[in-house]
Amino acid sequence: MLIATVSKFGSSKRAVFCIVLSVLSVVFSSSCGDPTARSQSTRDRSVLAHQQQTRLLGIAVAPSSQDYGIALEEAINTGLEVFEIPQQWKDIANNDRDNLALLKFFNSFFPKRSIKVVLSLNPLDTLRNQIPSDLKDLAFDDPEFVRRYEQFADRVLAELPDVELVSLAVGNEVDIL
Repeated sequence: MLIATVSKFGSSKRAVFCIVLSVLSVVFSSSCGDPTARSQSTRDRSVLAHQQQTRLLGIAVAPSSQDYGIALEEAINTGLEVFEIPQQWKDIANNDRDNLALLKFFNSFFPKRSIKVVLSLNPLDTLRNQIPSDLKDLAFDDPEFVRRYEQFADRVLAELPDVELVSLAVGNEVDIL
């Protein structure tokens, strides 16, 4: 799956989409002219064709976009097949009503358009700790920590019963030394 990020590009947003998609099409079609690809057996080419048919294009629409609705519509018009829904644990634990309302919207919006979902349930997001404050001193394998994370996952999944989930990520850009 490929993910291109849409953020605040002003009037050049469409140009950036075109550039990203052009680069991606060159990268994924480059094997067409490869002499070794021509020498593959029919069976190998059949497997390659199947793999190409199962690829999905995902475009992450950043909440900081100038107009989220316009950015989402442009992503759909560009060929969006998969959308990532990142969820921060502390936001759900704090009953963030805007976040819960957005999940309800996604649950009705994406299935109607046959858009699949990648769900990220983040206790960690890049360099930011997204763990509820009352759990920050517990080890990740502490039974209470695990129980509460399971509750978080259940709560989010309960808001998305109609979406087609293609993958589930635990954390985003996590580097643990």
